[in-house]
Amino acid sequence: MVDIAREVLGEAGYTVEYVNVSWARALQLTREGQLDAVVGAFTTDAPDFVFPDTPQGRSAIALFTHPDNRWVYDGLASLHNQKLLVINGYSYTDELDQYIEEHQANPERIWVIAGPSPLDRAIYLLDQHRTDIFAEDIYVGNEQQRHCPRATASRVGRRNRCLRRVFPGTGRRKRTCETLNGRHPTTHGQRPGTADPGPVRTQSVD
Repeated sequence: MVDIAREVLGEAGYTVEYVNVSWARALQLTREGQLDAVVGAFTTDAPDFVFPDTPQGRSAIALFTHPDNRWVYDGLASLHNQKLLVINGYSYTDELDQYIEEHQANPERIWVIAGPSPLDRAIYLLDQHRTDIFAEDIYVGNEQQRHCPRATASRVGRRNRCLRRVFPGTGRRKRTCETLNGRHPTTHGQRPGTADPGPVRTQSVD
């Protein structure tokens, strides 16, 4: 989506500078007018932002565990004895967002992390068995599985994929609460002294 923004806005005379900050901070800085837009947002991430008419990407939320963890997802009730790792400011699905809100005060059930590289930290925490489950975009998680290095000599013959996707899975593991959403580059109002690129963005991308 950064490439799309650069190409479309570049044709209109704008220069796009991509800044890597934590998601919650990105939303806040955009609301304050210190940044012009964020990339990859759901409408539930920032309902007060301005979104293009057409989503520029697709996303589905999945649950991942350490490869050694044999836990099976069987609805939200099956999370009651698991520590769920989530990223500060992220929106997942309506029911998972509600579950997080209800139990966020309980550190044995919800662990919220932040920072500019939360995926790396989440993988580390899973690897160290400090948390049980990590909620992440299915495409991001699958890509992490594909690129994760093989096991060290102490685990010869056994591939360490770093993540095991639990939900959505196949057969009995697949649940109907999976939600497929559109991701957008999105803005919040207009920074003082700048032109509004919103109409250019929407018309060009569409």
